[in-house]
Amino acid sequence: MKYPPAPLRTIGISGWSIFNGERVKKADGFYWITEAEATAHWDSWLAEFHDAHFKQCLAWGEVKRAEGWQVMRASFWKNGIPTALAQITLRKAGAFPASIAWANGGPVVLRKSASAPENSFEEFLTVLRTRLKNEVGRYFLRVGVMRPDSVEAASALRAAGFAPAPIPLSTRLTCVVGLDAELDEIRKRLDKKWRNQLKASEKSNPSFVAGVDDEIFQKFDRLHRQMTRLKGLGAEDSSLETLRRHAAAFGDRFEIILAEIEGEPGSGACVYRYDDKAFLGLAATNTTGRKACLANALYWNLFGRLKRQGVRTFDLMGVDPQRAWGVYHFKRGTRGEMTTRVGEWDCASGPIMFAASNLAIWLRFGNRG
Repeated sequence: MKYPPAPLRTIGISGWSIFNGERVKKADGFYWITEAEATAHWDSWLAEFHDAHFKQCLAWGEVKRAEGWQVMRASFWKNGIPTALAQITLRKAGAFPASIAWANGGPVVLRKSASAPENSFEEFLTVLRTRLKNEVGRYFLRVGVMRPDSVEAASALRAAGFAPAPIPLSTRLTCVVGLDAELDEIRKRLDKKWRNQLKASEKSNPSFVAGVDDEIFQKFDRLHRQMTRLKGLGAEDSSLETLRRHAAAFGDRFEIILAEIEGEPGSGACVYRYDDKAFLGLAATNTTGRKACLANALYWNLFGRLKRQGVRTFDLMGVDPQRAWGVYHFKRGTRGEMTTRVGEWDCASGPIMFAASNLAIWLRFGNRG
């Protein structure tokens, strides 16, 4: 399958949008975004949405492309501005004449501007399904919508032919820490037990290192392996190759941060930044880190570090009180806002494709949601 060409302009109301000093003109309607347009404008467009997510930005698309996925970017325009965006990664379904597509972290639809035209989520989703089928034929599409859960959003998805994912790969509940307040105020808001653990960790006088050099990669990989063995997760690992791809694609918007005692890491995390948001990636704490409460010290250091970098919200990326009570309790202790998102919904070109794709997901991943 080739990357879809730019479509002919649809007839409708036209307007001008200015991004990065350049003007982009599109009539009302649906558009596939070309590579040249995406390189010049995609991240600027994305930054205009409240529900923008780092897995919808240009760098994430390049990460997935390096892993063998194709990348398509869809948009919906009204009155000269994009009112919905979706970056979709897709690949062939093995030997079958069908495609598996995944809009991780999208579509995004909640514009920041109060004067933005009212967007029809349902209309965009409906047209997206039709246009995707025209481009690739048989398909299975999963979206991972990051906007807060609502009856309206669920109704729009159902009306457009989507259904809640039977085998979700992530939880819909997350914890978002606001960083607008002064650090003293943020510390006062911490749960009492969390704050006491932070005080205990500070007695160990931990040091913090951040970056993406080879030594830090190696230390984090070793730390993550120690944690997976501690939790009995077997062969699961952090994949140095994957992390290096992320670092190459995101540049200075990706970092690994380690909390160490006498040069030995006890806790660490990967962090992605996009616009004024930060997102937690892989994180790990070993036995030494647990005893010294180094995860508390690490997160507290991150709050200050991200705040200095201009970050306003830090998404701790998923909490699950059913399957990971300890992680849920720890993240909840930061007193971040607990938010339930719309989450993962599926559609397909037919019922057999829908069932077969979810069976394949279950066989590979089990039920993680």
